[in-house]
Amino acid sequence: MQATARMASVVSSTLPARRRLIRSVRPTTQRPAVSDHWVAVIPRDPEYVPSSSQAKAALAYLRELATESDEVTFTTDDRILFRDCGENLESISCPICSAALDQDWWSDRMAEDHDGLGFYLRPIRLPCCGGDASLNQLLYSFDQGFSRFILQAMNPNIGRLDDQQVARLSDLLGAPLRVIYQHI
Repeated sequence: MQATARMASVVSSTLPARRRLIRSVRPTTQRPAVSDHWVAVIPRDPEYVPSSSQAKAALAYLRELATESDEVTFTTDDRILFRDCGENLESISCPICSAALDQDWWSDRMAEDHDGLGFYLRPIRLPCCGGDASLNQLLYSFDQGFSRFILQAMNPNIGRLDDQQVARLSDLLGAPLRVIYQHI
């Protein structure tokens, strides 16, 4: 469990300060402070950052889809950050042999790859088959990933994005996307 505590520290330090602030100051009169949900999209390429006009167009489209959201925003970071699914995480698997990966092992690799500001995503030796893959290449259920850019809707009340909606966002942003459903 020590590795899990270290990972919680790494994840917490990679959350945008804006998001941490929103969670801590949201008025309780708005709705009971039970949990929050986000629908987020990130480029599959962690280094990819769309142009300002692409990001604004995708933001406008997500606002059309998620009219009941508390907030719809995009953020571009200087470094690659971890974009997690929160309590939705069920498992982590090897992208080569599909074997389940131990979460303590994963937490240790996350801590090793993080420099306090962001992730390098260096290839790591997998314990199951001896292959190499980056943390971003691992198979996460629910999906999560790494990116410099994120577009997200807080408490959108829309369920899952369908294939056409994801394709439209991908076209607007100019890159293949990963959709993350985060529950905190």
